[in-house]
Amino acid sequence: MKEEMILKEPLLENLKNGDIEAFNAMIYLYRRKLLFESYYILSDMEEAEDVVQEVLVSFWRVKSNLANDSSLPNYLSRAVRNESYIKAKKNEVRAKKEKKFNYFHRSASFTDPAENAELGQYIMLAIKSLPPSQREDFIALYLEGKTQKNIALEQKKSLQTVKNSVHKALKNLRLKLSLFVE
Repeated sequence: MKEEMILKEPLLENLKNGDIEAFNAMIYLYRRKLLFESYYILSDMEEAEDVVQEVLVSFWRVKSNLANDSSLPNYLSRAVRNESYIKAKKNEVRAKKEKKFNYFHRSASFTDPAENAELGQYIMLAIKSLPPSQREDFIALYLEGKTQKNIALEQKKSLQTVKNSVHKALKNLRLKLSLFVE
C-alpha cells in the first residue's frame, strides 16, 4: 500500500510533464480496475474496453490541466463511470429506435405475396360495400388521383359534400378493415 502511494505522487507530476513511461505505468496500475467498473455498467467487455481507451486518450490530452492535489484513481474511475453511463444511455436510445423501426418496418410491408393478394381482396370488397356516392368519391380521389374540387365539379356537388362523403368512406373502410388487420 505504501509503495503504491509513493508511486502515485510522482506519477501525477510525471504525467503532467508528458512522460510516456508514467502514462504506461498508470495504464498498468489502473486499467484492469477501470475495465471492471465499465463492464459492471455496460455488461459488454468490448464496449467497456472502448470506454476505458477513450478515457485514457482523453486523459492524455487534458493531463496538464489537472490540479496537483487530484486523486488520479478517483479521477479515472469517475471519468470511466460517467462515460459508461453515457454509453449505456446511448445504447438504450438506439435500441428503442431500432425496436420502433423494426415494428413499423414489419407492419408496413408484407413479404408474402399471398398476404398482399388477400389484403387486396379485402380492400376491394370493403370499397365495393360502400354506399354508391361514397364509393364513387373515394375511387375518384384515391384510385384515380383526382382532386376533391374536380370531383365536385364533375359530379355537380358542393366541395363540402365531397369532403364529407370521402370522410365517411374512410371511416367505413377503417372499420371494415380493422377486422382484417387485428
